[in-house]
Amino acid sequence: MSEAEAYTDAELIRLTRYETIDRYGISAMHRRQAVIRQALTADLLKDLMRRALQGGAAERGRLKWARALAFVPLAEHGLDEWDLRRAACENAGVPWSFESSVWWWRLWTLYEIADPVGWLIEQSERKEKGWARRVMEMALGRQAAPPEVYRLVKKCRMAARARGEGDEFGISQA
Repeated sequence: MSEAEAYTDAELIRLTRYETIDRYGISAMHRRQAVIRQALTADLLKDLMRRALQGGAAERGRLKWARALAFVPLAEHGLDEWDLRRAACENAGVPWSFESSVWWWRLWTLYEIADPVGWLIEQSERKEKGWARRVMEMALGRQAAPPEVYRLVKKCRMAARARGEGDEFGISQA
């Protein structure tokens, strides 16, 4: 079939990436990605990820995208792990370096924290008594050793620098 043949948005969601390219070509594939991003809105993703985290899609601090697919609320979809991951990262604003990090998704979904990276940095800078324990209980649902918390804060600082927000959090760009 040629790229000029007609297709519907619903059909693009129903087809897999490979079926879309085989039937309709690369332009339909680009349209499919846009349709998926529109269908998986930030609010829908928040609910999907909340249910996925509570339903066993997390293992040892990592989100298992294949398991999260079971919670996609679209009827008859051909989405795969990559489709869900890409839509989630783009619509939720998660940095790619944390795209499978359970702590990021827990803070974003369960605690409604819009920017978990920035929030974690802010918590560390406040240095309130017990902040590390409280943060890790929220982020991972368990207590963690202080070195684990400080490593996570260090990763967040590097991510903030990479997205050009170092000055906002008092982090030097050098």
